Amino acid sequence: MSRLTDEEILEVQKFIDRAKAQFAERQLVVEVDTDLSNWVNYARRATKDHKGLQSPITHDPRASNVHPGNSFWVAIREKSRPLWAALMRRERLVAGCAAHRVVETDNIIEEIRTQRIYSDKVPRLDFKPVKIVAT
Repeated sequence: MSRLTDEEILEVQKFIDRAKAQFAERQLVVEVDTDLSNWVNYARRATKDHKGLQSPITHDPRASNVHPGNSFWVAIREKSRPLWAALMRRERLVAGCAAHRVVETDNIIEEIRTQRIYSDKVPRLDFKPVKIVAT
């Protein structure tokens, strides 16, 4: 993968600055965290209201080789907690979130077939490779 040019980095930064300003207008802030155990904790306690929430399995540092060099998660939260939430010591509401992980491999299909993409640190007692059919 090639590195971004200085011009491309500046273009990405312009987009980030515009998005942050639009979120601020809506009393929201964007937070980036490279500790995916925080993502896993959030995903595990998320309610049924988060139907589109990714499974925490592929991003769990206990099961997969995720670290600040290959993964991060982004949360869009309320800028401040309402008084009642602060009194109850609840964290600020998450309006949206996503976790991202880079998998470096010569054969992504093999990572999926062997299920290493889901858990590459822990041996599986019930290892059953997935059959992949080309269409």
